[in-house]
Amino acid sequence: MRIVHKLSLGFLFVALMIWVAGGMAARMSRQVLQEAIEDSTVAFAGYVLDTIDTTIGERIEDIQVQATVLEMSELLAKSNKEFEQMDDVAGYVQQQDQEWTSAPRGTLTPFMKDIIDNSLSRELQAKAKFYEGKHGHSLFAAAFVTNRFGVVVAAAQRTSDYRQDDEQWWQCARANGVYVGDIGYDESAETYAICIAIRVNDEEGRFIGVKKAELSIQQFVEIVSEMRSRKLGRGFSASNYWLLTKEGNVIYSTRDHNTLEPAPDYLSHLRVCSMSDEHADSSGENADEGAVSCYTDANEDALVVCTRSRGHGDFKGLGWLLLVKHDAKDVFAPVNSLRRRISCLSLAVTIIGLVIGFVVASPIGGRITGLRNATVEISNGNLDARVDASGKDEISELAKCFNRMAGQVKESTQALRARTAALERSNSELQAFAHVASHDLQEPLRKVEAFGTRLKDKCGDALDDRGRDYLERMQDAVRRMRTLINDLLTFSRVTSKAQPFRQVDLKKIAHEVLSDLEVRIEETGGKVEVGGLPTIDADPMQMRQLLQNLIGNALKFHRDEEPPIVKVDAQPIDAQEQLTSTFSDGGYRISVSDNGIGFDEKYSDRIFGVFQRLHGRGEFEGSGMGLAVVRKIVDRHGGAVTVDSAPGKGCTFNVLMPAVQQNKEKEENGQTRNTHHDSDGG
Repeated sequence: MRIVHKLSLGFLFVALMIWVAGGMAARMSRQVLQEAIEDSTVAFAGYVLDTIDTTIGERIEDIQVQATVLEMSELLAKSNKEFEQMDDVAGYVQQQDQEWTSAPRGTLTPFMKDIIDNSLSRELQAKAKFYEGKHGHSLFAAAFVTNRFGVVVAAAQRTSDYRQDDEQWWQCARANGVYVGDIGYDESAETYAICIAIRVNDEEGRFIGVKKAELSIQQFVEIVSEMRSRKLGRGFSASNYWLLTKEGNVIYSTRDHNTLEPAPDYLSHLRVCSMSDEHADSSGENADEGAVSCYTDANEDALVVCTRSRGHGDFKGLGWLLLVKHDAKDVFAPVNSLRRRISCLSLAVTIIGLVIGFVVASPIGGRITGLRNATVEISNGNLDARVDASGKDEISELAKCFNRMAGQVKESTQALRARTAALERSNSELQAFAHVASHDLQEPLRKVEAFGTRLKDKCGDALDDRGRDYLERMQDAVRRMRTLINDLLTFSRVTSKAQPFRQVDLKKIAHEVLSDLEVRIEETGGKVEVGGLPTIDADPMQMRQLLQNLIGNALKFHRDEEPPIVKVDAQPIDAQEQLTSTFSDGGYRISVSDNGIGFDEKYSDRIFGVFQRLHGRGEFEGSGMGLAVVRKIVDRHGGAVTVDSAPGKGCTFNVLMPAVQQNKEKEENGQTRNTHHDSDGG
């Protein structure tokens, strides 16, 4: 038999084996892929529900902590005492409740205003604003406190009723200490929320009232939406999600829905997921992992996963369900594509088996052409392009090397895209924070400080020592909060408000800083010596901030028995530092040394963290942001900062800075864009 015929028969046999193996591989791949997707989705759904339960548990703990505040106990004790002295409590409550409920919606009677304007109500309102500023939406739809007679004594806003002791949540909270109700519609807040009620006791453990908060479902919707967006980044675009109550009513869905409407008819499989308590408890495994159901819906050609919440800590959960429904076409698209590819490959091998004996050189030319085409595809942006690398000849080795190279290129490109996306998100978050810090956060502080000052001026003499102490503490807390906000704003503006690099005379900058610190230098009796400082490519405002923070720290942390002596100097980096740095055009080591209290060098990394302090607030002023800003400025300039110190022997900060910025043009272009889009107004 001619060798051409042998080659043809050999290729025909190989083609037949490929057909058989391909069919088996496609079937096994479908099964393995389905199991992997089910496991991944179960883990994802469980994580989402655990996050929701953890959030609810943390909110319960927050409310429990707030219920122990002394001001609340004092107000409740005073209110209970007033009611105990009444001759007809029931009649009084009935009359006030009738006037309360009959008042038009949106209006406040004088009696309501007295309650909503008291100190505890203002504290509830401040907490609500704080959470709203932190999370970007109202965390609690409503919050109020009742005395032990069940009437409202403090509220963040008007409630639907004055009397509350006839409500189930009030009675359960009084009896059990904590009540967590399922989602419902709150009429006073006009939104869907979860009711959380906490029993309030006095120092001797006696019941004195109940605090109630309506936890908005918006944060749970955001949790599912955020987790879903993360999942879609590496999941399936055709997937749908339903967050349901234990009765199967819709809380949130990726499809059009109304809150708390019954689940649609096509979710009939909920009966599979809604496992009875007896069935869930009969297996220790299910009891630990929660109710989970995975199956394929043949009617809708979908893969369905349903998971039940498990609670968090003492919070046993509300039995909510998260149902994830994947489109089978989307899920098994890789397997179907593999089957088609195997069929095409088998057909191609069969044809080649008939031709190979006659045209031996044809496969070689085809493989070389494949390499060329794959190279063109990669150059055009198709990073998934690969070539057939079967065989042991030279071309096969070349193809394997090509595929490895293509895989490395793809991984590097994906990593670069991920880092770019992370950087863009970081910049966006910093700009958003700058806007909040300069507007939304500072305005409530101004109001608190202004009203505190008015209260002190007008009513200071009427307050006892404790009241004046509380007022002073409140104003001190406001000042510290403003300092923290301003420091955070300064930290964020290192990038969001950066200026283009240009030639900066550091000696001139240093003298300007000394002029700003003149009063502090005189107060401490200190001395600042400025040596020869170079001119480098830098952001002038940030260089001023850097030197001011370092010199200011040196003046602040001085020994009581000895006035501070600060030395500022600079030297070109030596040959060894040049080898280990990235400064192609040389650089300088700028040093700021002092004779202050110093510190243990084991804290040399910690001191550059945000809000990190080595001393108490009573020893030295400040928020712990100064050195964090220094490091961020140095990082932006492509430099490095280190510190040498020992307790009682002062310290020396060494800042390595390049003389010339290689990315100067890029930085200027980027800054132009930042300036154009920055609207924090701050």
